[in-house]
Amino acid sequence: MNAMYRSTALTTALAVTLAFGSVGCFGDIFGSDNDVLAEESFQFGVDVTTQTRLSVVGKNGSILVTGTSGTDSVLITGVRQVWSDDLEDAEARLEDLEVVVDEQTEVISVTTVQPADTEGRSYVVEYEISVPDDLVVAIVDGNGSITVLSVNSAVSIINGNGNIVLDEIVGSVSVELGNGGIDAEMTLPLDGTVALIVGNGSIGLAIPESTSAMFSANVGNGGINVLGLDLQDVVATSRSLTGRLGDGRGSISLISGNGNVAAVGF
Repeated sequence: MNAMYRSTALTTALAVTLAFGSVGCFGDIFGSDNDVLAEESFQFGVDVTTQTRLSVVGKNGSILVTGTSGTDSVLITGVRQVWSDDLEDAEARLEDLEVVVDEQTEVISVTTVQPADTEGRSYVVEYEISVPDDLVVAIVDGNGSITVLSVNSAVSIINGNGNIVLDEIVGSVSVELGNGGIDAEMTLPLDGTVALIVGNGSIGLAIPESTSAMFSANVGNGGINVLGLDLQDVVATSRSLTGRLGDGRGSISLISGNGNVAAVGF
């Protein structure tokens, strides 16, 4: 079965004009001085049948994914926003910003679709998504914070700019981030892998003291700290640290170009 839905039926609509100073940070992030916002909310519900994976492809905006036990559905809510220097223009261009939900055999995909040429406007989609906690989660975004909570499966994230928070994850994790911080609290399954990579920003990883993995941390500029973990066979330099946790069944790799790396046991 293949079903596709677009954000055409919307629950609310709002257009407001804001003082320029109130959106200064927004302009810094998206490279625009637009001070007028038009926005519309959306909501989709998808029953999980044969699907094992959620795929989210965003452009600009925050993404929150929360795992829930005992459910067999995915709920996708959020807000589509267009920032411009003119209210009428911002409202008119909302129709060019879409959220497409595609229900495939193995994957439920959520995709932001916007014009290739923004003509100076800022297009933003903020997502809040609830999923069964055993669904694999894969996220690709351009700019915005990403948070994944209470997922008992693999998580992969690619993001250009924005902080990433992972909490109560049980599964392998892969994160590639250009600029921002990574903060992860997780449990690594046997033979699982963790790969956290950031160009500019710090990495914080919290894992159980009983974790079994080969461990490596590398920094271009920054410090490396390991606390509350029994790291064996340690080899350390000013920019790297390797060793073994437990039997070394899994793999943990932490890499920061500019920023500190910390691994903590709990």
